[in-house]
Amino acid sequence: MKHFPIILLLIFIASTSLAQDWERTDSPDKLYKLTTHPNGNIIAYDTAHLWHSDSDGFNWHLDTTLCCGNVEFVVDSNHNIIMIQKGIVYSSDNVGGTWKFAFKNRLRSDFVYSILPLKDLILAATGSGLYMSTNNGSVWTYLWPPIDPVVPLTSLTWGHDGYIYALDLISGNLIYRSADTGKTFQNCFIKEDGSAVGGEDVIIANIYGDLFGFPNGSSSRKMYRSLDHGDTWSLFTQGLTCSHVYSMIELPDGGIAAGTDNGVFILPLEGCEWVPFSSGLVPQNILSLACNKRGQLYAACGADGIFKNQKMFNDSSNFTGLLDPASVDYQTVVIGSTSCSDLMLKNKGNKPLTIKSYTIVDPIPFSLNKTTANSFPVTIEPNSYLMIPICFSPPQIGVYSSSIIWNTDIDSSLCTGITTETKLQGIAEANSDVPITPTPLQKGEGITVSPNPIREKGEINFTLTENKHLHIECFDLLGRSVKLIADENFGAGQHSLSMDFSSQPIGLYTIIYTDGNERISQSVIVSH
Repeated sequence: MKHFPIILLLIFIASTSLAQDWERTDSPDKLYKLTTHPNGNIIAYDTAHLWHSDSDGFNWHLDTTLCCGNVEFVVDSNHNIIMIQKGIVYSSDNVGGTWKFAFKNRLRSDFVYSILPLKDLILAATGSGLYMSTNNGSVWTYLWPPIDPVVPLTSLTWGHDGYIYALDLISGNLIYRSADTGKTFQNCFIKEDGSAVGGEDVIIANIYGDLFGFPNGSSSRKMYRSLDHGDTWSLFTQGLTCSHVYSMIELPDGGIAAGTDNGVFILPLEGCEWVPFSSGLVPQNILSLACNKRGQLYAACGADGIFKNQKMFNDSSNFTGLLDPASVDYQTVVIGSTSCSDLMLKNKGNKPLTIKSYTIVDPIPFSLNKTTANSFPVTIEPNSYLMIPICFSPPQIGVYSSSIIWNTDIDSSLCTGITTETKLQGIAEANSDVPITPTPLQKGEGITVSPNPIREKGEINFTLTENKHLHIECFDLLGRSVKLIADENFGAGQHSLSMDFSSQPIGLYTIIYTDGNERISQSVIVSH
């Protein structure tokens, strides 16, 4: 590895391998479908009975005896279990202890292939189309298609991108996409090999909105991925060695787990390949997966019962990719001077990451010094940090924006969660040797923005000691004006201005105040 002469900090953290110890629970045999309850219970189905475990996969109780046949069940946002069998909807508000008919009428189809619980909403994909319930399953509305012929749907999933996705069960190689919770759909994908979609296909999305689909019913059984809401798809088979994928779930840490005919595979949120996760798991056919509230994984293996893994895929609030952070912000630098900030690049992957070169989109006024610029390529080991100073030298007053594109030895198109761009922003103020009339608008005094971050609306509060004409304007990261807040005279005393950011995208903004003599700025985060 080439030495980087001005690295301020390079920390190596011992990487830890994923614990892969599976244990057989004392569940009944022949369990094929799994889900979890927010109270920690595991719920399972064996083609004739519904069971639940109140002890992390142990101590199983028989909830109800059912007629054999097609059964789907989920836990809704109110923690009720909703079960549909042969078009009849049942519900239980005590983890399967007692059941009631939730819907007095039958759905139009005896076959239900997927149920998707959303906030205050349940969608059911059936052999006759899509149904919706907004009141815990007691009333159902037929949504789509609006007219015959009916379109059998399967494998519903929420895409984290505002869309709901569904697979066509029979009538051709289609994936449907809906932006209005299932009221209307559009055909967004025909597989490249022309193979038909079948009822065994599975689809899921991660927190970034990347879609993953496996066409079990086609002649080409391989994993596909889409990065553009299903419009185009490409193969994503790195590390995945199987012929069928029976189940895919999103893990609490943002990764994806796949149950296959060759064990369990994990795709980390910021990974470039599927990782085998089957050490100690004797059965190879994993028909269904579920994760409890502690992030522990359960696998339903049919006649071999249910297995549990001790690894905890705990929730994470920081999904930043391999290069971290994604932006550097310089606040109010005096023109003619230079301010340098240390950018930390972090390799969160499981392989060495080499940065071969870089490109600054707009090199004025941002730069790496000559010694740093001549030190590439440089390699960052797994779970290690690299500090690089990036300098801001503004030639005149204004808001500056740019970005650095890092050219790495990893093809980001083959990975998920990769960040290869660092956004830069700087604000320049007047030179200190220019006479400035004293003003009460001193940085950090008398001006407040609340709340910050702003979800939709906020306020600017300030106090003036004398009459002033103020120009207050908001800019985005690219230096574009997005909102003129005020351009008027204000009298001495306290003032409050309202701001509405409900129509602005999530991100970092800068509010600049000028009174003809002084220019100061404040950063505001919009997070709907």
